[in-house]
Amino acid sequence: MIPADSVVAAGVFSDELFGVADPSAIIGIQFSFPSAWTQARGPNIDLRDIRTTDGAFLLATPLPAGTTLDKLPTSFFTDTLFAAGGKYGMYGTVDDYRVLSSVVEEVDGIRYRTLEIKFAALSFNYNSVERRLLLRAAVVGRGVYLLAASALANRYPTASPQLRGICESFRVRSIRTARAAR
Repeated sequence: MIPADSVVAAGVFSDELFGVADPSAIIGIQFSFPSAWTQARGPNIDLRDIRTTDGAFLLATPLPAGTTLDKLPTSFFTDTLFAAGGKYGMYGTVDDYRVLSSVVEEVDGIRYRTLEIKFAALSFNYNSVERRLLLRAAVVGRGVYLLAASALANRYPTASPQLRGICESFRVRSIRTARAAR
């Protein structure tokens, strides 16, 4: 459901995924995005504005045993976001970053954690590009589902209301719980 006061117009991405920690579970995800954005080709959930490079993408990773969303250190999120094979770490290590805020809230019975992150990553042509990102995460079952919405740092003051709207629209829910082991 798109928040009533959202500044995001038009598109809604809605899909069902196999659970990251248990493929017998089915997880529903949904978020809104601007109508000017397009979905990238390939197996990933990645939407972007080709003109501005603003974009949003989904990540999923198992929840470490014995912890909760509230207790996860910020390094869990940055390690996931900047992993070597990922969108921002594929051209080199991202070590120039700062977590500016981390807030936890409950929406429709599910806890969400939102982090604001400032970082510089290498682009495909190995130029360092400064970006700002909002990362919203929720735990469903034994998986952590994260939506990252970002813009170039110099565009962030203009883009941040839209990115915030995208993140606030992010919903995750269990459609089918994991089947018991036989």
